[in-house]
Amino acid sequence: MRITMWILACVLAPGVFGQELSGRWTGVVHESAGRFKADSAVDVEILRSSQGWSLIDHDRQRSSGASVPLQVHDRSFEATYTGLWPTQVRLTGQLAADGQTLEVVVAGIGMTGNEQQHATLRHEDPDARRFAAPRVDNSGARVSGYSYRAPRQTTDGIPVSTAQQEGINPASLEAMVESILAETGAHDARQTEGVLILRHGKLVFEEYFWGQTADNPHIISSCTKSLTSILTGMAVAATRLRPDSAVVAYLPEQRDSAWSHAKEPITVRNVLSMSSGTAWDDTVKGPANPSWLLLQARDVPAYMLSRPIIHPPGKIYNYDNGLPALMGDVVARVTQEPYERFAERVLFGPLGVTNYRWTIMPDDKPLAAGGFFMRPRDMAKIGLLMSARGRWQGRQIVPSQWVAESTQQQSAADQYPYGYYWHLTNEKHRHVKNVDGYMALGQGGQIIAVFPKADLIVVTTSQNWAMPGLTAMPFSLFDDFILPAVRPE
Repeated sequence: MRITMWILACVLAPGVFGQELSGRWTGVVHESAGRFKADSAVDVEILRSSQGWSLIDHDRQRSSGASVPLQVHDRSFEATYTGLWPTQVRLTGQLAADGQTLEVVVAGIGMTGNEQQHATLRHEDPDARRFAAPRVDNSGARVSGYSYRAPRQTTDGIPVSTAQQEGINPASLEAMVESILAETGAHDARQTEGVLILRHGKLVFEEYFWGQTADNPHIISSCTKSLTSILTGMAVAATRLRPDSAVVAYLPEQRDSAWSHAKEPITVRNVLSMSSGTAWDDTVKGPANPSWLLLQARDVPAYMLSRPIIHPPGKIYNYDNGLPALMGDVVARVTQEPYERFAERVLFGPLGVTNYRWTIMPDDKPLAAGGFFMRPRDMAKIGLLMSARGRWQGRQIVPSQWVAESTQQQSAADQYPYGYYWHLTNEKHRHVKNVDGYMALGQGGQIIAVFPKADLIVVTTSQNWAMPGLTAMPFSLFDDFILPAVRPE
């Protein structure tokens, strides 16, 4: 997660302290929790005006970029403001006695507001320069120009080839990178942080930007839902869980809920296809937003099964963040195993996925609907697994029938084409031009796209948080550069 803080003003006789505190400060947060390790940048500029101090947090994932007051006390300062999610973020800092470093703590971050970060900042920290532009050289100067290069071969199980060998025109990929290198970093503009392309099951393109690397996990947002789809299929194969069973059958303590008294049972299939018929409107602003209430819930099944039912189940597609969160709870119950432990045992362990992190809910359970962090290469493994009908290195990980079911339309025939937490792109609704497939789509521009007929997989990671809905998705990279580069077979 990138932290950028900018405190504005015209400096008017600031005194010694004002001179010390004012200016640009940068640093890098090195997160480490068990096997999870990730780097993110901190960029702070502090100034003072005749009206006092003010703060603009330009962190693309956390802040709207609005100015907020900054309180300064002796050599410390603090600000409180509403983050990207309706959480209260509290930034506190301390200027060292020698005036050379700032110690900054940002609390109340993350989707649930339960996370915090600490960073030591210096004037123009050399390690932080890599986060200041799409690419920089050793002196910190912005880089332009790119020539295609094949990805590096590693021991993570993903085979590597070249674009030319797999029928992709490298000149089009070079043009794509040039367009990314021209990104400005403006808060309301696109910021592309990773693009991976696989053809014929081989990685042929892998490039990172804005300080990201192959080893740095990235938030995948609602692509997490597609992981939940996979894990649900594995639970169906191993337990009594059945797609056409009523959800309340697995939640006996909810026998008096709205779902229990519904005229028609809401099934597991309805939950997986976003067609439960329950009320969910994410256009509602502020604390009444249903996704915000979900993130504060200490009992997800109780919250979800109390939602009003406004349509017959199976008739109306309606994107609902609470349904995959509920599905994660059901999977944990039927497997009699904590959700994160089940995921590690049956999916991440076999795939060799180790550097990842869940967003943790107030009930100390992982959020199965979003907020998951993983490496882009591991996102590519998910694409490869799906493309190979659930097989990984000769072993059947996910039942092939489940892969087929979850990537076919499960919403009603006249509705948006949606599988089991996979978005379909076809003649009914085209996310990209001229090619059919299915996608995991995550807020901010996170994508795992599989195009079976073209034998093509594309992964993107981005920080497009200020853009609403699907406008945040970097589909122009697909339409303008990637798909035109693929030679038909």
